[in-house]
Amino acid sequence: MKGLIFLALTGAFLHSIEAASPFYSVTQIGSPNFLSTLKSVTPVAINAAGEVTGTAGLPQSSNIFTFSNGTFTLLNVPGTHDTGSIATGLNDVGQIVGVEVGAQPTGFGFIDTQGSLTLIPGSFRTTGINTTPVVSGSLLIAHGNSHAALYTSSGTADLGTFGGFNSIANAINNNGQVVGAASLAGDTVTHAFLYNGAGLIDLGTLGGQNSAATAVSSSGDVAGVSGTTVNSVSHAFLYSAGAMQDLGALTGYPSSYATGVNRDRQVVGHSDAQVDQTTTVSRAFVYRDGAMQDLNGLIPSGSGWVLSNATAINDAGQIVGTGTLNGQFGEGFLLTPVTAPITCQVSATADPLEALSLTVQAGVAGLKSVEVVDTSNASVTIPPFSVGMTSPLIATAQTIHTKRASSVSLEITDTARHSLTCNAANYIAEVGHRKETHAFRQLSASEYFVKITNGSPGLTAIILTVNGKAFSVPDLSDGQAVSLNVKDAMVQGDHNFVVIETSGPAGATALILITDAPLQ
Repeated sequence: MKGLIFLALTGAFLHSIEAASPFYSVTQIGSPNFLSTLKSVTPVAINAAGEVTGTAGLPQSSNIFTFSNGTFTLLNVPGTHDTGSIATGLNDVGQIVGVEVGAQPTGFGFIDTQGSLTLIPGSFRTTGINTTPVVSGSLLIAHGNSHAALYTSSGTADLGTFGGFNSIANAINNNGQVVGAASLAGDTVTHAFLYNGAGLIDLGTLGGQNSAATAVSSSGDVAGVSGTTVNSVSHAFLYSAGAMQDLGALTGYPSSYATGVNRDRQVVGHSDAQVDQTTTVSRAFVYRDGAMQDLNGLIPSGSGWVLSNATAINDAGQIVGTGTLNGQFGEGFLLTPVTAPITCQVSATADPLEALSLTVQAGVAGLKSVEVVDTSNASVTIPPFSVGMTSPLIATAQTIHTKRASSVSLEITDTARHSLTCNAANYIAEVGHRKETHAFRQLSASEYFVKITNGSPGLTAIILTVNGKAFSVPDLSDGQAVSLNVKDAMVQGDHNFVVIETSGPAGATALILITDAPLQ
């Protein structure tokens, strides 16, 4: 008996280059029915379901909007037709808090529950709402001063100060934890606070005089801004486990301000540069994995967007904020994380058998580079392409000496600094008058998909032994295709051992692919 086997082994796995970065698709917040009449769109909150609320600037007033599943809706808040209203918060069941901007002396706060309005008594300016619902904000007291306060259906609770006259509660989470800022005695210094139900906790500063907490996550981590030891420079901070961490600033934008934080301690905000006495330039940022990153580098190139300020982030990593789109200021955006942005698919051509095709694609980010990092007994061809290309690119690996094994490894990167390594190997064996075997060592645990495409004439049987566990494919017919999943036999790491045994008539062939990447 004589048989001919073509074996292709492929591997693909995501890993980071430099700091691992997310990548985001961008959605403009608005609607063709409204965009021509809106002066600005300012998102302020996004909940767990991805619902967004904020304030839309109209020609004569402002109004609250919602944006959900691509639908933009202006809310008709009773009593605010002429003066307008602004949104300040949104909870996970869709309740919105806001303020009527024209009411005197300071505007009234309200809760909007699917069009049903609850007015908050007194001069209460809302800032947030949780699912209880408890509303955070500030309450006007004597002599024009305001105190951090909470409102429930039972009434209003004054949270006090650190000895000064003023304070404000800026945010509240579903556990009832409240954050904000309060003045110390003398009213020249303000410190960030955390309220857990038993008084204000002073969070301190980053070395400067003043600080303010602006957001609190579902797990109790706090984000905000603090003065530093450098004059006139403030930095975003993350307060967690009793310590305030300086998040720094973007290169060229020395001051930073945090506005949102999620349970994964991802912080968003803006980093600023003072151009002159009247002009400040801002860039939206996300802080994650120990680094602050400009969100403008994490969206598709050529999108037309300049992201200026990220205002909120939910636990799914979705981010809302404001920026400029094609030169138009005051536009609202929604960023949604893109997962697995790079793919690699492997196929083998039937004639000649010893050629592999590796189809790579970088999704919305676009390709940046495709490099051969390792090769043996193969001639690799990578066609030219433009940086940012999102269409498929097909690289080929042609075996040079058909009696020897060959291999190739490609590293693919996209413009968002994601990387994928795609490995492929092939081998041709001739089966004589004895049983022929071939062994493969150091396979990854993820390489457990097997596809057998029998030739004509084809093999009659194949035994695939993975780490001692046999997978038998008997009674093969010419041209038959068989798929196997050998995951249960794989062990962790990259020390898996595979042996192929074949039988069939003289001249028989079969194509065998073993991969962790999709097969074409």
